[in-house]
Amino acid sequence: MLLALYILRYFTMRKMGMARYMVYFREKWSGKELGFFSLLQWGVLVILLLLTLVLFLIIKRLFTCFGGKILRERGEKEAFPLFPVSYSTVLILYSFLYFFSLVGSPGREYTASLIVHVLMQIFSVLFLSTYLRKGTWHEK
Repeated sequence: MLLALYILRYFTMRKMGMARYMVYFREKWSGKELGFFSLLQWGVLVILLLLTLVLFLIIKRLFTCFGGKILRERGEKEAFPLFPVSYSTVLILYSFLYFFSLVGSPGREYTASLIVHVLMQIFSVLFLSTYLRKGTWHEK
């Protein structure tokens, strides 16, 4: 998805038709201004905050499921999913950085980028929640 955002940004900088469409898309989706942000930006911010809360609850649950150990000891079959948790945490921090860095002067593809960032967070949380659910099923 980040590669798709880069391609979208590249074409909005190079092709005038794509740039016009992105400006139209941004104006159509942004809606009324409410305080510092538009309604879409408020929605994205609330969704990102909720997904961050869910992500931290999943991380806490995973941490307690593995007995507070991040690294695997000898004889244990499974280890704490350090890479997926780290990836999800970095991704959510990147989404917040992207959201707040371009609020004052959004680019042409800003609105589409916000929607893609929310989708990436939803997929990240779904992945970690299925990983958490995997440990509760027992083989017969």
